[in-house]
Amino acid sequence: ALLQRQAEAALAVLAKTVPAELYAGSRVSVGNPWPSIERAAAEEDVDLIVVGSHGYHGLDRVLGTTAAKVVNHADRSVLVVRDPARLART
Repeated sequence: ALLQRQAEAALAVLAKTVPAELYAGSRVSVGNPWPSIERAAAEEDVDLIVVGSHGYHGLDRVLGTTAAKVVNHADRSVLVVRDPARLART
């Protein structure tokens, strides 16, 4: 419960940086990341899931990241966004 409240507070701060016409809401779920993302997408009936990617290499790429698992299992379109600063370093 404490971690969930902290996450909700952090999201509330971030939400203030998003233009009102683009912000549809936020939600914190406790559980395994990729199934939780997919469950939330289904419950909210979204058209597109947007996830960030850390651009892992090596073993993490073989095992699969949360973004990869969402892409591979989602029943709707998924957009993976990479950090341009991280891409420039590789």
